[in-house]
Amino acid sequence: FITFKDSPDQLEIVGDDKGIRELIEYLQGVRTDKDHMHLTIDTELDAYPITGDRKGKTLFAKHVRLEYNDTEEWIGEDT
Repeated sequence: FITFKDSPDQLEIVGDDKGIRELIEYLQGVRTDKDHMHLTIDTELDAYPITGDRKGKTLFAKHVRLEYNDTEEWIGEDT
């Protein structure tokens, strides 16, 4: 998960075959259990090398929270 200092509303997800498969499994588990899950650096997340013109402009996330929430809980809320 990569974030941008000058564009906080932008997020990139980068993963290899194994990482994408694991992310899908995490998401399916959150959906099935109707719960949440924390992904943390050095456990579920790996550091991603920031190089070239992105250096100093981007950060890799060290913590990501996946959460299930029924639509009825937030529909009509200001988004």
